[in-house]
Amino acid sequence: MNRRLFGVALCPLLFALCCSAEAQQAKRVSRIGIFHVGLDHVPPSLEPLRQELKKVGYEEGKSLRLDWRNLPDEETARVTAQEFVRNRVDLIVAYENQTVRAAMAATSEIPIVSLL
Repeated sequence: MNRRLFGVALCPLLFALCCSAEAQQAKRVSRIGIFHVGLDHVPPSLEPLRQELKKVGYEEGKSLRLDWRNLPDEETARVTAQEFVRNRVDLIVAYENQTVRAAMAATSEIPIVSLL
């Protein structure tokens, strides 16, 4: 994914986090559930996502908790999406169609960002 496309895809994510952060108490740890189907690789945009979040002030372990899952199939994605909802993450990042479908089926309350 080129930098411009990644930046465009990242805008909704950062907007959702900022809106969530404004409504929360100070020093609250934001939680993002991130998942991907495909055990053969990690999405190339995962590391740039972490870097961009850090640039805007979210530091893993301090103000941010990323729950990253690399999954074998769509059924596992459905279970994981339901777990993200039970754990009340602030945002779900879905990396392809299987995870997008799973997230949309699991919640209409938590913002979902799709990075296809």
